[in-house]
Amino acid sequence: MVKEMKTPWRYLLEEYQNYLENTPDFSSVKFYIDKMRTSISLLNIGKTEEEKHFFDLLPKMLYVDQYRDKVNKKHIEELIKTLKKRKGNNKNDSSYVNKFLNFLEDTVLKEENDFITKFKTRKDFKNILKFTAADDATLANETGELYYSDRLRCIFSSRLRSQDRTSGEKIWLPLDFISSIFYASKSPFFTNWISELVDNVIVHYLDNYKICSRKFKESYTLKFKENNGEFDVYVMFPDIPKKEFRVFTPTGNGNEKLPMTVGSISDITIDHVVPIDQTLKRLGDENQLTQLELITKLYKNLSITQDEIEKNPYINCSDVNEIKKQKKNDKKEAKKNAIEKYKQSLKKLETELNLIKNDSPLRLMDSRYNSQKSNGKTYNKILHSNNNYYGIMIENEIIDDGNNTVTLYQILTDDVIDQSRQNGQLRVTKDPLEGESVRGREPLEEIINRI
Repeated sequence: MVKEMKTPWRYLLEEYQNYLENTPDFSSVKFYIDKMRTSISLLNIGKTEEEKHFFDLLPKMLYVDQYRDKVNKKHIEELIKTLKKRKGNNKNDSSYVNKFLNFLEDTVLKEENDFITKFKTRKDFKNILKFTAADDATLANETGELYYSDRLRCIFSSRLRSQDRTSGEKIWLPLDFISSIFYASKSPFFTNWISELVDNVIVHYLDNYKICSRKFKESYTLKFKENNGEFDVYVMFPDIPKKEFRVFTPTGNGNEKLPMTVGSISDITIDHVVPIDQTLKRLGDENQLTQLELITKLYKNLSITQDEIEKNPYINCSDVNEIKKQKKNDKKEAKKNAIEKYKQSLKKLETELNLIKNDSPLRLMDSRYNSQKSNGKTYNKILHSNNNYYGIMIENEIIDDGNNTVTLYQILTDDVIDQSRQNGQLRVTKDPLEGESVRGREPLEEIINRI
């Protein structure tokens, strides 16, 4: 029995699955979406913006009867005809795109087919299929770069999966190795864990002269507008159609945020507000990461073994390609053996990974500031006292003109994120700041309201 579709794209691909002679496995749905988008982007240069973003716009164009007398079934048919004429350097790209376009012509757009009627009755599509300012710009053939939410999810997931922490003497976080442990146990936990991390990636944006924030689980699209060889970044939300908001990046200097302008999407990083190394150290010192401590030892031993395999001359093999193949197989076997040695409780490991997930908000940040963050004035701790929150940046390390040791801090109130006082107010005191330490104890939502 075919799975119930959760998104407009998966609903379309259900029909595509039935159309193809050799039906694809639904585990490959992400592959199909990415492959079609990649293939269309590799066709000959000269296409319009709406052609380039055809696959992203298609569900919306099917859902909306008319949009400025332009987007309707006939308009889609004309776009399909144009796209089918495009030829790419790789014959497979044109072939792959045309197969999907044939499916649209033969099934979805046929008069006798009630696909579009059924598609429009899906109430769960209503909010996510509204036209946005980004769609408006695309149909007007404005140049720039556009990243819809499904594409962003792929990018964010890939980034977070690759954020290994494998240095230092204490506890490591080898995510690829951890992923393999759950995969070997046929557990979906790690995939869901990454998805939840993605859902919580915050974007900061300007609205009515205030810096606001939203999580990715509310769905957003990023638009890059050209500006002297770089791109100003804007964000659009499905529940606020026809409007775009300027994206702001944290700088790592207290609560300072500046308009985000980047060279490409690769210049945007996912920043841990509380550095992940601090989280691992704190939780490790509290003996809350016993499973990760075991995994760290296994992974360190695996790294040594794989390094020895790489150095092995394999004198019995004369062919270079055969040696590469043998090394690859031996490393794979070593990893499998290391995974099998982990006989501990997956439930305990899940608890530890959730502690890490819940310890720090994630947010989009210009990589230039992220690389400077370790040298910036980030909060070492947050204190709560007399209905105020204090962000401590430097404590008892600065000497003033009177030779007094002082602490540099900010008062964290709603004023801090007001556009007119965007940097907040930096203060110094020679008196000790006292209060309850709240970092790591408060719900993330409370911390998010102050970042």
